[in-house]
Amino acid sequence: MRNFWKFLLIKELPSDSLANVQFSIFGLGDSGYSKFNATARRLYQRLLQLGAKEFHERGLGDDQHEFGYDTEFIPWLEKLIEKLKVHFPYKKYQVVESKDAPPAKFLVETVDIKERMEHNDRGPEEASLKSMKRNYCYNRDAIASTIVVNQKLTAEDAVKEVRYIELEIPEQIKLKYVPGDVAIVMPRNDPETCKKLAERLGYNYDQYVKITTNPNQKGGISPFPTEPILVKDLLEYWLNVMGPPTRYFFRILSYFTEDKLHMSKLKEFGDNSSDGKIEYNNYCYKEKRNVYEILFDFGSVNLPLNYLLEAVSLQKPREYSISTSSLQRPQRVPFKY
Repeated sequence: MRNFWKFLLIKELPSDSLANVQFSIFGLGDSGYSKFNATARRLYQRLLQLGAKEFHERGLGDDQHEFGYDTEFIPWLEKLIEKLKVHFPYKKYQVVESKDAPPAKFLVETVDIKERMEHNDRGPEEASLKSMKRNYCYNRDAIASTIVVNQKLTAEDAVKEVRYIELEIPEQIKLKYVPGDVAIVMPRNDPETCKKLAERLGYNYDQYVKITTNPNQKGGISPFPTEPILVKDLLEYWLNVMGPPTRYFFRILSYFTEDKLHMSKLKEFGDNSSDGKIEYNNYCYKEKRNVYEILFDFGSVNLPLNYLLEAVSLQKPREYSISTSSLQRPQRVPFKY
């Protein structure tokens, strides 16, 4: 996408460069930011400037909505299919509901512990940093540090909690930062909680696995390490098992239970209909249920690890602006959130 965007910004491109191109855009945005859906909007305008023609209206999804992106995406998609039937009438568009789970995006194979020890893993900090770098494209200069102060500044009954955080930089690293730089905190799920989840799903918590993309699935790049990784690290550092589930998560779960009542409810929560959205909202968002709790609520589900990897979202790093200077305390990075 970066290369494509650089190409589109070439000033010498004639205004009819994309005259033979028809397009439609759906943007993934968050109205919590001032520049809502800026990428989709800019791409849309630039394509029009270069002569491309919009064959289906633009859609702008908002992650802040109680139903997430699907609020805008589902109706946009339904209309898109109708438009495609007009523009490409020789194609057959048919939605087929299968009783079998869709092909997995990832393949997972166990790795012998002795073989894995040769990789000389450097512990949880390394696992966290790998997760941060690989998932979010932070540059190679990112430095792993440790939270040494995590102090609550607000009263227990305060509506909004404020905390004071200090990161400690390893002594061998001479780091200079200035006000306005960003500190990135990679969250870690509670180890005891993750251990219980592994037991619930029948995973070996201390087993090393190797994750690869399914060669039969077109497109997509695996966000996971190419080298073997512990199931423990996947649950603690990579997967947002304490976060809210998507409706896709429920659809995947419905394929891995023999309990008819559970299967029916899971399909209902994952359905795109209005009733499905309401049930999903009542069960998940109003009750603030997370992935971990739901897997225990539906105890009949036996979810393979490779499907867990694609059904659960990845951990997201938290970014905080730094308002202090490294001149005062070179090896400490303080900030509030």
